[in-house]
Amino acid sequence: MPFSQQQIDDVLARAESENLTLFAFHHLLKSTDFRQHPTILGIVDYLTGRASQLPVVQYDASVYVVNVFLHLLENIETPSVNDHLILDLVTAPALDAYMQYAFHQFLLGYLIKNDTDSAIQHAIYWMKKTRGSEEDIFKGCIFYLGFDDKTSKPIFASQSIQRYVVDYIKQSKLFISPFDHRGLLVAINDETFSKANQMKAFFVLLDDIRPEFAERFVEYLLLRKMEDGIKFVSVFRNGIYLQRVQSRLQADGVKYGDERFDDFTKALTLYELDSKKYRDAMLFQSRSYLDYYLGLPKNEPYGSQYYANSPLLSGLTHFSTFSLYIVFENDRSEGLAYLEKIKEAKAFIQDQTLTVIAHYLNEDALPYYQLALQSDGGIDYYRSVLAGLAKHFPIESQLPLYWSFVKHKSKPLRAQVASLIVANDSKAEEKAIELLNNKSADARQTAAQILSAFSSPAAENAIKQALGKETNDVARDILLQTIAGSLPGQSSYAVVSEMVDSARERGKLNKSVEAWLIEDELPSLHYESGSEVSKEELRFLLYRMSRVKDMRSDIEAKYLLQLIDRVTAAPFALTLIKLFIEKGAKPEHKYLMTLAGLLGDDTVVDKIRITTDKWIDENRYKMAEYGVGALAIQGSNKALRWVEWYSRKYKAKRANVGSAALAALETAAEELNITTHELGDRIVPDFGFDGLFKHFAVNGENYRAFIDNKFKIAFFNDDNKKLKTIPAAADDTIKEEFKSIAKEVRDITKSQSSRLEYYLVIQRKWSFAQWRRAFLENPVMFIYATRLLWGVYDEAGNLQQAFYCNEDTSLQDASYDDIEPGDNARIGIVHPTQLPTEDLQRWKQHFYDTSVDAIFPQLERLVVSLNEDELTKTISSKYDGKLMKTGSIRSTLEKHGWHKGSTGDGGYIESFKLLYDEKNIEAVLEIEGVSVVYGFGGDEKLGKLYVLNRAITNNSKWYSPKGMDDEALVAFKELPPIFLNEMFASIDAIKVFESN
Repeated sequence: MPFSQQQIDDVLARAESENLTLFAFHHLLKSTDFRQHPTILGIVDYLTGRASQLPVVQYDASVYVVNVFLHLLENIETPSVNDHLILDLVTAPALDAYMQYAFHQFLLGYLIKNDTDSAIQHAIYWMKKTRGSEEDIFKGCIFYLGFDDKTSKPIFASQSIQRYVVDYIKQSKLFISPFDHRGLLVAINDETFSKANQMKAFFVLLDDIRPEFAERFVEYLLLRKMEDGIKFVSVFRNGIYLQRVQSRLQADGVKYGDERFDDFTKALTLYELDSKKYRDAMLFQSRSYLDYYLGLPKNEPYGSQYYANSPLLSGLTHFSTFSLYIVFENDRSEGLAYLEKIKEAKAFIQDQTLTVIAHYLNEDALPYYQLALQSDGGIDYYRSVLAGLAKHFPIESQLPLYWSFVKHKSKPLRAQVASLIVANDSKAEEKAIELLNNKSADARQTAAQILSAFSSPAAENAIKQALGKETNDVARDILLQTIAGSLPGQSSYAVVSEMVDSARERGKLNKSVEAWLIEDELPSLHYESGSEVSKEELRFLLYRMSRVKDMRSDIEAKYLLQLIDRVTAAPFALTLIKLFIEKGAKPEHKYLMTLAGLLGDDTVVDKIRITTDKWIDENRYKMAEYGVGALAIQGSNKALRWVEWYSRKYKAKRANVGSAALAALETAAEELNITTHELGDRIVPDFGFDGLFKHFAVNGENYRAFIDNKFKIAFFNDDNKKLKTIPAAADDTIKEEFKSIAKEVRDITKSQSSRLEYYLVIQRKWSFAQWRRAFLENPVMFIYATRLLWGVYDEAGNLQQAFYCNEDTSLQDASYDDIEPGDNARIGIVHPTQLPTEDLQRWKQHFYDTSVDAIFPQLERLVVSLNEDELTKTISSKYDGKLMKTGSIRSTLEKHGWHKGSTGDGGYIESFKLLYDEKNIEAVLEIEGVSVVYGFGGDEKLGKLYVLNRAITNNSKWYSPKGMDDEALVAFKELPPIFLNEMFASIDAIKVFESN
């Protein structure tokens, strides 16, 4: 008879209470009522006899519960009626994906539990019937093998399995052929052997039954570098199998070409096992590989690498490098002969190969470094080669080589060479000035890069003379940036005229920048004087803006832009946006959006914003990035507030747009010649409030809205009575406006608290005039002013007086006396370490008495005590290897103003960084196990902590100190005290992992 409902309920209860192997994806079902899932209900009806057919499957994770019904299956050899019902589930095509793996595991358990040949044969039958194979059964049997070290014999789970495994091997089913070039088992894989005992047992079986298969298995172990198996084989019968492999690896006729280079890998594994015993096999393979390598068209193919670990070679190493090392170790003269062949063949030389060459040739290795730099290796390769040069050769040998590459076709290499020349050649400036006249545009670019490091009158004069005749725009742009500080501070028509004349003489105005960008077809632009911008001047503007790769103004174009009347420029700007869209919004045309932003008014801001939103809706995120950049470059408060809104709106979802918005804000600050902090103050909206209030009328009655200390919209009537809500009779438009303001205030407060806490860490200072505008005249920021303790500081940053802001905007000290700082007084957020103990306790009591709810822990901040030994260090290992609670590293550090550093393989964050922009330093905390994707990752651990001087690292996000004495490191004792305290305190706040 069918299953009873009680049987079904019992087995479903197991699914809820146990971590069942057969219950796949159980973790996805914790919050679902899978008992009510239509498919599960239909299957229960079928098993209990209430339905004669299986239901139509609705595919989702809940259906995996069907696996648990396998616990009701008892016999697959002579199945009962109920067993057939379960087997119907197993063989139903619609349930195949949900049942297959679990059923195959059931079969393996069944044949072990039932020690009969019949059980094995039926397991094979049902395995094949459910898209498996007999090999799956064999693999399962191997998985259950054991090994008796005393008798050196395998241990089987049952006698029937022993008979089956032995018979299977005898039938020669293990290999495609005994001469299979890969030597890999068809029926097993790496996962088959979870323990060394299984490998030992299987090998002994092969040796006893089919020795030729045993040899192939040994090659499999060598190829996979399975150490436990190799160690066993190396002593088994005096290592006869390894000797056989060695002999084969030294046989003539070895041919390379297979992408995995198996024979070389096997020889290498043997060599690492015993370098003396297997030296000849490694030498033979090395010679053979080098002969193959000499004929390669460029680089070595994928798969021809291994991880070396020796004083000379470490990390991922190419076979050519190791082969040359082996040959040199055996015979120096033979190694030199191969080097000559490498030069003749112009073979690509790996950077690590140069290390080998320098080791054996010393100063005679220099020509090979030159050969390497002449190849097309890429910037990382060039950097490595140049680093090797600096390590192995005196500077007098290096300099001629550097100068020989000033014309190299690789722009990154020329940039590297230029920086090395500046750092090491005392005559660099003199030689670079002469190089400005070189016929090669690449050489002139390098000269410009070198001279960008000098500010002498000689360099400046040479650059100014070269500017008028330099036809290569890249070189000229570098030269312009080099003397940017000496260019005119203010624009004039004379300055613009001179720049246009120079561009004409250099042949840069002979045609339009784009064939479709016809000046006569564009709306007119006018100067503030009222005169029209000429066709040639407009062409100059478009030409210079096309030189800019970022969303910012060009160094020369800005002189013309300063004179243009932006009030009348909107039609021109809107036309540029239209053209940009029509021409496909290509990256090389984004200067049109930039120029539109630079010339646009609020009408253009609205157009850019609407267009950007449309691009986001259409998933055209790169174009949306251009739109955000154009808004930022427009520079009005309205535009910048939208950019800040995008940065918050898309911080997590569509994060590339949010990141572009943050970068655009930095660019806007540069264009406006203000700090990003000042920009942050400026873009907090006031929502049209008149100071702290927004006045409106309802049916002739006057009201005013304000933002209360909970950041909620509140209202007063004319009698100063506070209302709970906006008057019901208010117009729907007014209601919607305040509803929108309330939502925007909620969004703004999400970022302001962390911003102000960061200002506490870096001790940002405002003039009192700036502070008053930012906090006392803005309805949102005023609430923050009333919930923090502020201070008046002297020029040296010493606290002179602490004060508190009342709700009536009056400023009072701890004695409740009013104070009035002068407009130029320096205002900052007080850190508790700046207050004497008595004053700190007094202010704590004051905040308690007046019910001040600080927006973040201020007076109760953790104060870290460091000993003198810790302070003298440049790298702290205090936290190294410390296991932390999952998710706490990221959430805590980001809350304290740290940001993600570089990301490594697998999407794991390698570090977090805390920037102190004013001091141009950056704290770096190395971490492990934290994924860029929330909810994923491994064991989260802290690593080393250090602080870098960004001026020395060139703001590189990849910089890693070479040791405690690295010149880029800043000793902890040299850090500003508050930054030092906050750096350690924020790390101490991360929650430690606590095991149950």
